[in-house]
Amino acid sequence: MNLHLHAHAAARLALQRPSAALLSQSLRTYSSVLTQKEADPQLNGYPQLPNESRQSLPPHGWWDIQMRRNFGDTELGESKKTSLEEDD
Repeated sequence: MNLHLHAHAAARLALQRPSAALLSQSLRTYSSVLTQKEADPQLNGYPQLPNESRQSLPPHGWWDIQMRRNFGDTELGESKKTSLEEDD
């Protein structure tokens, strides 16, 4: 009788718990979101510029020494411009 109860409890437990194979197929992983950075569709080919202060750039080797940029560099918009003229 005791063996029958253990077998019945094991069968009921097996029905309640899905197998490992079923779990691995049904679980959704989000590792692709963390490994690849999604391109911003609003940029439409515009270069993805790093958002860093110009104060952190090296002081020498620039065409425009005060603004620390070279001739032809793409400028950020006025709202995102971080330069030496602004206070941090």
